[in-house]
Amino acid sequence: MVLTKALRSSQLNNLVHHHKPVRTICLSAPVITNHKNETTKLSQLFSDKTETRQIKRNDNRVVYKELSPTCLRNVYGHNFLRHAAEEFGCKNQEIAKWLSGSELKKVAIFGCPSLSKKAVFSAKILRTFFKIQENMVCSKCVLKQSCKYANQNVWNSNTKNLYLPAVMNVISHYALDSVHPQLIVSDEIKTVVTRLLKVVVKLSQTVS
Repeated sequence: MVLTKALRSSQLNNLVHHHKPVRTICLSAPVITNHKNETTKLSQLFSDKTETRQIKRNDNRVVYKELSPTCLRNVYGHNFLRHAAEEFGCKNQEIAKWLSGSELKKVAIFGCPSLSKKAVFSAKILRTFFKIQENMVCSKCVLKQSCKYANQNVWNSNTKNLYLPAVMNVISHYALDSVHPQLIVSDEIKTVVTRLLKVVVKLSQTVS
């Protein structure tokens, strides 16, 4: 998916105010397009309408002409938001220096939000930055028996700078409730994630 512009405050607010997803049925991964079949800016994809207009394709995929909160209640919508959040992090790295180190460290110590490789490595990048030993986190993790990367370090990771895309990947998992079913997220972590996202939203309005 090609994004023509970094995620801005209106889209970040979807993470801050996201409600627990409901079960939906989707034929295939949505293809984001506009009526001219051109790449669409993120700010143009969100609508205030309660329904999402769709077009059926011959290959059984559903083409979303615009995104609404209804569309974002399934796994494809979650993936879209997480990808957009990471893209925002890539293009707005300077925001990282304004985020609370103590709150980010709490998120890092809590562990990994899921067992997907990207989520695990993003969480490990945070722990590397804060010099948190992997065995200290992995030994207490309820997912350790199923994890392929338990007690493994991330090599060649930049430990001098906080990598914002990794931060956005991890906290967007918690914000969207896209965590492993066995993982119980504490109220403290939920509160910390909400505060971090609110800061990101506020700072996103100041960056060019």
